Amino acid sequence: MKTYFEIVGNKNYRQLSNTQIEALQNRQTELALMWQDETNEIKQREIFDELHASLKGLVKAKARKEAERSYSVEQEDFEGILYLTLAETLITFDRTLDKPFQPILMYNISNQIKMMYRSKKSDVHETTYHDKNRLDSIAPDDETLTMADTIECEHAFEENVEHNVFVDQIVNEVFNGDDKKRTIIHMSIQEFKRNDIVSAIKEEGKSTDSIARLVNRTVNQFKDAYLKLT
Repeated sequence: MKTYFEIVGNKNYRQLSNTQIEALQNRQTELALMWQDETNEIKQREIFDELHASLKGLVKAKARKEAERSYSVEQEDFEGILYLTLAETLITFDRTLDKPFQPILMYNISNQIKMMYRSKKSDVHETTYHDKNRLDSIAPDDETLTMADTIECEHAFEENVEHNVFVDQIVNEVFNGDDKKRTIIHMSIQEFKRNDIVSAIKEEGKSTDSIARLVNRTVNQFKDAYLKLT
């Protein structure tokens, strides 16, 4: 299998094709398994370094988002929490579940951050009770919104179901494995803004408005499918 650097090259996440995104996630899972199996510390460090590089952008984006919500915790502190969770997830990663590594890591990160806030006696989701964030409300036409913004409710979406782990299953069932809609959902869960998603999937001859409506419909259908499953 190609390394992370061979898969990505000089591209950023938004420039990757569906095939490359899938290859990247498969490589991350492979690296996690290789790390668990490796007994040589030097080789194990090399494996970890590649996995770290593949997740660095995601960790920084997640830490920045959480720091913007927090009054007392800096971005660097969140990054430390996330990297500690990465190390713990590597150790506890259960290959028998036959699930990809990255979604499980993000699920563990969400839980770790919630535990941190609870230890501070502060509600990590104190801003999610507003009507505009309820699952049964109509998502506003705002290009800055991400799926993480539109699907939050009194209990975090991540807490109710390991959605990252089952995303592909839902996409296959609801959208018959449509690659474009798979990209929309994965980018939304990775907290890309709607206008970034539109740019990533836009085809020549298609208007921005029509693509934006497709993104909204796809996200809403995904949320409906989630609600039925739960």
